[in-house]
Amino acid sequence: MKSKTKKKILISDIKEIFNSHCLGNVAEIESLSGGEFNSVYKVITDNKRIYVIKAAPSADVKVLTYEKDIIMSEKFALEQFKDNKFIHIPGIVASGEHSAVGKYIIIEFIEGEMLLKTSLSADEYNAVMFELGKAVAEFHNISFDSGFGYLQNGLKPDWKSAYLSMIDNVINDARKVNAKIPYINEIQAVIAACKDILDEVQKPSILHFDLWAGNIFIKNHKLHSIIDCERVILGDPVGDFIHLDYIAPFNIHKNKYLIDGYNSTVNNKLSFNKNELIRLYLMRLYLGIIAYVETYYRMSKLSPAFYGKKIFAKKVLRVSLCELNRLMEKK
Repeated sequence: MKSKTKKKILISDIKEIFNSHCLGNVAEIESLSGGEFNSVYKVITDNKRIYVIKAAPSADVKVLTYEKDIIMSEKFALEQFKDNKFIHIPGIVASGEHSAVGKYIIIEFIEGEMLLKTSLSADEYNAVMFELGKAVAEFHNISFDSGFGYLQNGLKPDWKSAYLSMIDNVINDARKVNAKIPYINEIQAVIAACKDILDEVQKPSILHFDLWAGNIFIKNHKLHSIIDCERVILGDPVGDFIHLDYIAPFNIHKNKYLIDGYNSTVNNKLSFNKNELIRLYLMRLYLGIIAYVETYYRMSKLSPAFYGKKIFAKKVLRVSLCELNRLMEKK
C-alpha cells in the first residue's frame, strides 16, 4: 500500500547490506506492499535462502510518537517471542543501520497464507483460534517487570499512567496535523470515568497488539506463524483480543475457542467480566484514535483510502464509546 512513511530502497543498497552480513549474493528482490509503515522487501539469495528486510521511515518523515524507532521494538518482540511453543516466530537474521537505508532488520521469510485469505472449514477455523489463544498466552506468560507502555517512549511505573500517556501522545499527534478526532470530548470523559479500573493490571504483559487476520499465517490448514510485531506494548493482556473484529461488540461466545485456548495456557486467566471488558474497550478506543490520526500521517487527502480509513476509525470509536458507557451504567 502506498504510504508517506514508506520509501523506495535501491537494489544496490540492499545488495550492499546483504554482503555486509555475509548472507550471499542477492538474486531476486520483490517489494512487499501489504504494510503501511516500513519499507519491506522479500530477498532471495543465490544460495536459495529467502529473507525479508524491513527499513524504517526516513528520519525527516513525520510519524506518530509511538512509531519513533518501532523497528527496534519489533526486534525486541521477535527476540522475546522466539521460543513460543505453538507457532513459528520469524527469526532475526541481522540488524543495523545503513547510510542510505537507515535502520533495518533482516528476518526469515514466512511461508504460508494469511488467515485473511485462507479458506478454512468451521472446525479448522476453531482449531486455529484455539492454537492462536495458546500462542498469545505464551506471549503474555513472558516475565517482564521493567515497566509499562512503549519501550521507545519510556516505560511508566504503572499501567494507568502508561495508558493515559499513550492517549495524550496520540491526541498531541493529532493536533500537529490538525486532525479533529471524532467524539474527543466523550472519549476524554469516559477515560476519566474508567481510568482507575486500569490499576487492576499489576504486571505488564508483552502484547503483540496487531493480531488481525493479515498477520496470522496458516500452513496446511493449521496455525503456522504470527508476523509484524512492531506495535508491541507492555501492558494489559486484554489488548490482544481486539483485532480479529475491530468494530462489533466483543462476543465471548464467538471468541470461545480463542479464549479457551488462551486460558488453557496462560498463567493469569481472563474471564471477560465487566471490568476486563471495560479495559478491553479502552484499548479498542486507543486503537481507534490511532487508526484515525495515522491516516493524516500516511495518506494523501486526495486518496480515497484517506476517507475510507477515517470512516472505519470513526465506527471503531463509536462502538467502543457505546460499549464503555453501557458497561459503566451496568450495576
